[in-house]
Amino acid sequence: MFLGTYLNKLDNKGRIAVPAKFRGELGSTVVVNRYLDGCLAIYTQDDWKSRYDAIMQLPSNKADVRKYQRYMTSSATEASFDSQGRILVPSELIKIGKLEKNCVFIGAGDRIELWSEDSWNAYNNTLTEEEIEQISENL
Repeated sequence: MFLGTYLNKLDNKGRIAVPAKFRGELGSTVVVNRYLDGCLAIYTQDDWKSRYDAIMQLPSNKADVRKYQRYMTSSATEASFDSQGRILVPSELIKIGKLEKNCVFIGAGDRIELWSEDSWNAYNNTLTEEEIEQISENL
């Protein structure tokens, strides 16, 4: 289970150190992919396999399913940790996530989300206590 918020810097080669709190649960190789709401997601190999299997079980004769399958598989990539606990984020994913030097890791339960600091602040600052309470009532 991934919890908490951590700041870190993306270097000019596209490497970023994953917080030590998260690394212990991830294994030596992770899957990095685009996600929803403008961020990237980091999954364990097992979690990605489960998600991949579920996505591929959807009926591909439906156009929306094919679009979603393409969306969720076309940019997925495996990344291994270097000796400093960093992963290499491919340039395509850096663009998709609009990552800049300052990044935020968000523990989101079953995944880690990687946001640009500006995008995270913009997203997070739009949520009000009242909105969260209303959302929780509607779940």
